[in-house]
Amino acid sequence: MTNKPIQPLTEGDKEFCGFAGAAGIVLSFACLLQFWYILPQHWITLLVTILFVYSIVAFSLLVAKRKYAPLCVYISGFLIYAYAVLLVLAIVFQIILIFSWIFIILLFYNITISIAIYARSMPAKLKRYHEDQQADRTYWEDKL
Repeated sequence: MTNKPIQPLTEGDKEFCGFAGAAGIVLSFACLLQFWYILPQHWITLLVTILFVYSIVAFSLLVAKRKYAPLCVYISGFLIYAYAVLLVLAIVFQIILIFSWIFIILLFYNITISIAIYARSMPAKLKRYHEDQQADRTYWEDKL
């Protein structure tokens, strides 16, 4: 088994980061607004707000093609999944009866994008992209 060199970000990879991140931001923001509108003012609402704000930040990092964006998207997906499990348990035990289609869409979108990021080997490509940018900055600092 040979190790293939990591290819830098292609135009398709850059477009993927931009469109996937933008759609994630829109879905997260829609969930945030919906939960602010539906849920009463409570400390649980604040926790849910923090979850969606973190999701917005994670997808913003993906749009900006930051090195740690894939990890943040993975963590965001895990947190959304954990909240979905708690929501289902709350519905089963009839503690709270709130069902949100946009939240379910965000959950499946986050899972799908996490799989796509892993399948396209984006963490390694983004790391290489930032190393190349740093090398380019270092090269031009000496010249200017």
